[in-house]
Amino acid sequence: MFVGLPLARRYSDAWQDDFEQRFQALTARRRRIAYYYTEPDNSTFRYRCYNMVQTVNSVSEDTGAAWFCRADGERLARVADAADVLILGRVRYDTPVAQLVARARAGGARILFDVDDLVCDIRHIELVMNSLDQDTGAGGNWDYWFSYIGRMAAALRLCDGAITTNAFLGEQIARASGLPVAIVPNYLNREQEAVSRAIVSAKRDSNWTRDGRIHIGYFSGSPSHARDFAIVAPSLAALLAEDPRVVVRLAGMLDPHPALERWHHRVEVHPFTDFLSLQRLVGSTEISLTPLQDNVFTNSKSELKYFEAAAVATLTIASPTFTFRQAIAEGRTGLLANELEWGDKIRQAIGMLDDGRYQEMVLAAADAVMSSYGSANQWTAIERAAFGAMTQPPRPPAMPARASLAAPAPVPRRQSILSMLTPGSLGLEIGPSYNPLLPKSEGFNVETVDYAAQATLRAKYAATVNVDIGRIEVVDHVTNGRPLTETIPPGKAYDFILASHVIEHTPDLIGFLADCAAYLKPGGRLVLAVPDKRFCFDLIQPLTFLGDVLQAHEEKRTRPTPMAVLASVAYDVLRGGAIGWSAQEMRPPAFAGTLDKAMELAEHVRTSPEYVDVHCWRFVPSSFRLLIEDLRAVGMTTLREAAFRHHGAHEFFIALSADGAGPGMDRNALAGLMADETAMRRI
Repeated sequence: MFVGLPLARRYSDAWQDDFEQRFQALTARRRRIAYYYTEPDNSTFRYRCYNMVQTVNSVSEDTGAAWFCRADGERLARVADAADVLILGRVRYDTPVAQLVARARAGGARILFDVDDLVCDIRHIELVMNSLDQDTGAGGNWDYWFSYIGRMAAALRLCDGAITTNAFLGEQIARASGLPVAIVPNYLNREQEAVSRAIVSAKRDSNWTRDGRIHIGYFSGSPSHARDFAIVAPSLAALLAEDPRVVVRLAGMLDPHPALERWHHRVEVHPFTDFLSLQRLVGSTEISLTPLQDNVFTNSKSELKYFEAAAVATLTIASPTFTFRQAIAEGRTGLLANELEWGDKIRQAIGMLDDGRYQEMVLAAADAVMSSYGSANQWTAIERAAFGAMTQPPRPPAMPARASLAAPAPVPRRQSILSMLTPGSLGLEIGPSYNPLLPKSEGFNVETVDYAAQATLRAKYAATVNVDIGRIEVVDHVTNGRPLTETIPPGKAYDFILASHVIEHTPDLIGFLADCAAYLKPGGRLVLAVPDKRFCFDLIQPLTFLGDVLQAHEEKRTRPTPMAVLASVAYDVLRGGAIGWSAQEMRPPAFAGTLDKAMELAEHVRTSPEYVDVHCWRFVPSSFRLLIEDLRAVGMTTLREAAFRHHGAHEFFIALSADGAGPGMDRNALAGLMADETAMRRI
């Protein structure tokens, strides 16, 4: 029985000679699944068509499958007439595709769209281009990307449902299209399995003999992964400097990073190769790196780089994106590294090579992926997707599905903030008070701005418990209640501005953003630490949206209104007597103040010039991200999200810049996240 054709052969018009063989495979059994892919290649086609056809024909007793392509021409009419299910694999709309779908549907076939990337929603075009290191300026190839993704979306709309590789991407597709989505993961084909088993056996038979070098590999399918590789390049340069055994191995269409130029004699560059040769190359590499940026596009990607490496007993270190958290058991079948941990995690892996723990981990990984990602084990998922009842996919879990999977260690607060800044650049810290995040005494190149001078602040906090007034540094710019533009000399410019737990206090949020933007250099960032209202005294207060801050800006507010003071005193709450708490704190809230006191203080504010400091604005992570997008959309700020981090339960960090790419989600997606957050389904 036909199960596929050798993929080492070049795809060309020669496939025309195989049409009858493929059609016979489709029609040999009672049920028939036809896969249509525009032009067979050595990339997505293999995982989403070739492998599926191989599994169906090898495992199922009553279902036949075959793949077809545009070069089959008029003979596709026979395919449309014969198929019970027609699956379009990452197909872009054109008239022949629409005609193929119409003919298959007329014959009663179910039409499904299979896609393994977030490339069928034009609302994500800018994010996709940024992630793939494409030019998003005026000279960028916007026409191509709008055409590519727009035509993909149009083909998706022709279908009854979709198939994709993981629940996170499934949710994005379902939200964009309104269609039901089924999950069939990427997995190994039988040729890969055979080669991989032989490689693992050879390693065992040789007692894990190595040549004394430590090969650290990055296996890229295209040059568009330059931004991903840039995450690890500095760490690799440091490792090359400190360990003469280290050799960096780059495979695929990727130029070496400038950070590695000094070590070019210890950087191997291998050309793009066929998938079986790639398995052998990965198998001769001790450590495989899979860094990814952290955004919706990259979290939608599959875990194939992990299981390809694990199958040949090579250790993987990967970014903790959705699928890698699902697939890798931290410390048991691989390692997960956030953006600040790459050097440490690679050193940990090298240490395992030296002390013998490496073999145990990679063999456990090899066994796990042969079970989870083996060809013969995927038929159930394929059958369910092709013939099962169409239902909306389950929402992806917020945490890894395996209860035993250890999450990567949280990044310390200051490290997480520092990761958003440019090391060594000139910064401005707003309102550091008695706890500067970037103390000058530790060598940070910063200026500070506060409402009072150093002596005044030290006197204010001298009797406060647990405050070290020695940490209060000289204040470079004293506001005395004035805006930044009246405090800092004109012409000053900073690479970054840092404001921790400041923006929620600003009476005119729009004015604050504008003042900060005025002092940023081109490409500079405003980095904010913002409290999450779910885990502090703001718990029962309403969220802040666009209309609230527009009105404050229109009124040119310079201090909290009497009603803002009333709301804070009357409705701030404590849990267990604390003003902030963890996600595990379940004690009931209790009001921190009284209504009488609130009315009294509000009246005092109304009749007195005294400044009473309270929270003017309240957010959950997605509501703040939405507010920034909305402000930019209505022309009230030039800033946009450039980076985002959620830090524990208490707060989140966001970097804004004039050239920020945005959150990578539209308003509807942010609304969905906001609903989850306010319902405490996502922390």
